[in-house]
Amino acid sequence: MYRMLIVDDEAIITDGLYEVFENLQHLELDLYKAYSGPEALQLCHRMRPDIVLSDIRMPEMDGLQLLERIRAMWPKCRVIFFDGT
Repeated sequence: MYRMLIVDDEAIITDGLYEVFENLQHLELDLYKAYSGPEALQLCHRMRPDIVLSDIRMPEMDGLQLLERIRAMWPKCRVIFFDGT
């Protein structure tokens, strides 16, 4: 089972993606969600994700800054970006 974290500052996007992946039971994902970069980092320390699905444009800490922090602590974690522009 893989641990996947979904990160976006827009709750409707985060919750919607969470719901989509939750319904794909054949993927065997342990799902988590966060609504900001700092919240995502706090979760990462507890759950050590295998995959992070993140928005690029977020206040406080954008997706690229989050990527740098994740890579420094968990180099094997895969980060996938999305952007709604």
